[in-house]
Amino acid sequence: MSSLEKLGISAKEYMAARRKTRSKKGEYTTLRDQFLFEEGLMFAEAMTLPEFHEVTGDAYKEYQKAKREEYNALRRMETQYRRCGGEA
Repeated sequence: MSSLEKLGISAKEYMAARRKTRSKKGEYTTLRDQFLFEEGLMFAEAMTLPEFHEVTGDAYKEYQKAKREEYNALRRMETQYRRCGGEA
């Protein structure tokens, strides 16, 4: 497999990770905003409540994991780009 093909594959993986991050961010934001609206709180006030973390905790962890995967995919793509002779 050529370096350009590997670069294309890593770019495709990066774009998939980016879509996943956006999706997970949307899920977290929806849960967060719904909680804030229902409780009539500001974000800073809600951060101290255990109920807020119970409602949004799993979605936030998934969002953070997706961000980490996106970053790693970006780094892999940059590595493949440099192997093709590019400068990053």
